[in-house]
Amino acid sequence: MSRAIPAGLAVHLGSEVTTLALLWRITRKDGVIFGFTSHDRDLAVEGVAYRAAPSFLPSAFVSTAEFEAGDIELSGMLTNSAITEADLAAGRFDFARLTVGLINWAQPGDGILPLASGTLGAVRWEDGAFRAELHTDGARFRQVVTESYSPECRADLGDRRCRVDLSKHRVTTQVANVTDRSRFTAGGLVATADWYAYGRLRWVTGANAGLSADVFSSGGGAVQLREPMRGDIAVGDVFILTAGCDRRFSTCVEKFGNGANFRGEPHVPGLDAMLDYPDAR
Repeated sequence: MSRAIPAGLAVHLGSEVTTLALLWRITRKDGVIFGFTSHDRDLAVEGVAYRAAPSFLPSAFVSTAEFEAGDIELSGMLTNSAITEADLAAGRFDFARLTVGLINWAQPGDGILPLASGTLGAVRWEDGAFRAELHTDGARFRQVVTESYSPECRADLGDRRCRVDLSKHRVTTQVANVTDRSRFTAGGLVATADWYAYGRLRWVTGANAGLSADVFSSGGGAVQLREPMRGDIAVGDVFILTAGCDRRFSTCVEKFGNGANFRGEPHVPGLDAMLDYPDAR
């Protein structure tokens, strides 16, 4: 990310005495924004309210010259009522966007010096604290950008390469019966076995409202999620369920009629064929 220093802040950094503070801005996937600062008083900067959270220390970040992912401890923010243990445990901060900056708290109008940015992984409970892995933007420079041959499709269902219209493969309904936090039944679903396997479910109402989950299997109105939900599933909970794709060519053709947009090489011989040779006898 750009490290250009705002002119006003550059002057202040050159002073013998500085009044600096760190800012943390967290943007959840649902668009809700939270701001925190290491200063002992709340700050309002560029339209965002940053609440004082001095217990959230800079040492919580782990960074390396190789831009590898590092852990960040979120328990320090629990001293502020803005973030609750219930929200963290429910996964509402999973994969949230995080930016860190430096500011002159005496003159917030001098601007913010960006220090780091990235995306949090799934928040987990570990050693008595909520922790999440921070995937920095710099790590993207280490990613492989070329594609390899594969018998399976490399596109994601419904993306610009796949082009399947997901609205035609999506249903909104409600829970009829509950087995546990990962298994339940509902009406109005396609009964074909595993029609929704590899698909995505998003809760509209109930204890898990706003959260999403991957579907492991389905059939005859029954749905099993890949992982249990953080909150209880109740009869009447409304959800949106989208069909899934196992990335096979046969599925692309038979289920979605989308063979022309398949992004794989299903007919390329495998390793066994390439290593085979004529019998010398």
